[in-house]
Amino acid sequence: MFRDIPKSVTGIHKALREAKVKYEEVIAISGTPAYTADTYARVLAFYPNFDTQIIEMDTAKGQQLNASLIEDEKMVRVRMLISHYIQVLFFAIERGVYPNHVKAYYGMDGNQTELPALGMESDIITWGDNIKNGEATLIANSHPPMVNPSAAEVEADLVEFKTARGTQSAKIEAFDTESEDVAALLPEARELVIDIWDEVEFTYRKEDFPSKRANCRLYGVVYSSRTKSVISGTVTDASSGANLEGVNVEVLESGESELTLEDGTYSLSTGYTGEATLEFSLAGYVTQTFTVELTEGAEITQDVSLVAE
Repeated sequence: MFRDIPKSVTGIHKALREAKVKYEEVIAISGTPAYTADTYARVLAFYPNFDTQIIEMDTAKGQQLNASLIEDEKMVRVRMLISHYIQVLFFAIERGVYPNHVKAYYGMDGNQTELPALGMESDIITWGDNIKNGEATLIANSHPPMVNPSAAEVEADLVEFKTARGTQSAKIEAFDTESEDVAALLPEARELVIDIWDEVEFTYRKEDFPSKRANCRLYGVVYSSRTKSVISGTVTDASSGANLEGVNVEVLESGESELTLEDGTYSLSTGYTGEATLEFSLAGYVTQTFTVELTEGAEITQDVSLVAE
């Protein structure tokens, strides 16, 4: 068992919060805290801004994920319309409604009979614009406009997709900025945690290790074991019961994580001991967190059902 300085933002944040809260609890009952008033003054000077920056980063992350989901929805919709439009155009050419050369209006070769690649965002924007311009040329050459879907429908959905794409890009930039703000504070936060833990461990240095560890943990000190515990389980969709692949399962305090497999199962090994926060996240689903008590060599089963957003 060894003292383990947190590597993740969540872990460092939790360590400072618990040290601050415990100091204040002890002072409230006229006790003697396990670290000095000078160090507590440093905590008071640093922690509020650190806490605010983390909240802002987490908020920005949530907004970015939501914007990504909206963009994905818009992309699926406009991709479908573009695909349908081009297929209907091909059918109309086969029926003689349009001559074959109208394919050139849309930037296609006369021999093209298959749908273009629509996997990338840039492909969708290119072909959405091609349809808009091609329709204008079609009408300018006295051909009837396309219907079911019309070019206007494609254009309307393309505009929505471009707007959502721009919003998502802005949210990514905002999250990156907030993350940089937090990252700039991490060296000082880590140094403060180390100083607190050094003082707390010095206070309890004469106690036997189990007692020392228990008292130090009250101030947020983290101890990890070389004998790892294992958390495992299955993650499913709360509505359908289907197994969910690619769910990120993370011990927030240590930053250790695993992804669920195709059958929804996961197995996460961690040396972290004590109360831990286990987070389950997947785009399109509400993130869930659970508190688990981790001991040396423990085997814990945590099955989860995620709710779609």
